[in-house]
Amino acid sequence: MPVYCRRTSDFAIDFKKIVNIIYNPQIKYNNLQNIFEIIGIIVYNIMVYIFIKAGALYMDIHVGDIITMKKAHPCGKTHDFSVLRVGMDFKIKCTACGHEVMLARAKCEKNIKKITRNGEVLDPRTL
Repeated sequence: MPVYCRRTSDFAIDFKKIVNIIYNPQIKYNNLQNIFEIIGIIVYNIMVYIFIKAGALYMDIHVGDIITMKKAHPCGKTHDFSVLRVGMDFKIKCTACGHEVMLARAKCEKNIKKITRNGEVLDPRTL
C-alpha cells in the first residue's frame, strides 16, 4: 500500500515489503516470481500516482457545505464560504457580504481549513 500525502500529492513505494519479498528465507518462490511481484507493487504505486495527478482522488465536498478558508474574503469579515457549485471549478459565496467567486478545484481544496456539513465540522484531510 503506498504512503499518500494529500496536500503534496507525494507517494512512496513500500520498500519494506519489497525487501521482505527479496530477502525473506520463508518464501520458497523462485527469483522470477519475486521479480514479477516487485514489478506489480511498483506498477500499482505508479497507477496511484497517476490517479492523484489526474485529480481522480479529491475531497468530498457537496453543494451547501460551509468551507472555512485559510485566507479571509477581502470584505474582511469572515473566512467562511458557502458552496454553490461543485465540479472542476467551485462556485463559492462569502457568508458575510454575499459576493460569489469561481475558483479552480485544486486551488480551493488547497486553501480549505475545515468543512461544515449540516452543522457537523469535518476535517478535510480525512475526506
